[in-house]
Amino acid sequence: MRGMRLRHQLVGLAIVLTAAGGSGLATSGASAAPAARAVAATVGPNPVDVNGLPACPGGDLEHTFGGSPSLVMDAIGFGNPTDVQINTVNGGTNQFWCAKPLSDGYDAIVSVYSTNNTGPTHHMCLNVDGNNYASGTHIRSHQCDTVVTVNEQFQLIATTGAWLIEPAFSYHNQQGLCLNSAGGVVIHARVILFACNSSAANEQWRNSTF
Repeated sequence: MRGMRLRHQLVGLAIVLTAAGGSGLATSGASAAPAARAVAATVGPNPVDVNGLPACPGGDLEHTFGGSPSLVMDAIGFGNPTDVQINTVNGGTNQFWCAKPLSDGYDAIVSVYSTNNTGPTHHMCLNVDGNNYASGTHIRSHQCDTVVTVNEQFQLIATTGAWLIEPAFSYHNQQGLCLNSAGGVVIHARVILFACNSSAANEQWRNSTF
């Protein structure tokens, strides 16, 4: 299991965006021809079911730009489901994420938190809303499916000192859509799909555990 802290600096289990600005408006290309691999498929038994599995030893997925404040990936309001945004780091479990390898070679990106911070605890997966692989589609935190469906699978693409994160469907079909903080590295920016751009700060995610 690979732990990460979504903080635009991938520390622990925070995916970190590293640099200021960067609207992600450049062309893709970072996701070039994918390695030989079968198309993403539903996989099971569920590798992220809460029953009998340890909690994610996660960290933030973080964006940083010149130090502080650290901006990290955050499941809004501990919702189930809910949109994902960039927020200042506060140590909440809704800001801790881990990458769980799947049998088809992709990863589920998982957080373990209590619904509304008061209800039952669930494994929550990053999820491409509505299976809609188009620029601007929101990324959501959604209770992990009994078997991990295609829209909960991602490819981690190495760049210089960071990662791009591309949905498995987009990666396999060379669509070039990556996780992007809409409008730049700013507090409360929603995480969406946008053209992959390895030089855009708002698509660079780093994690010290990778």
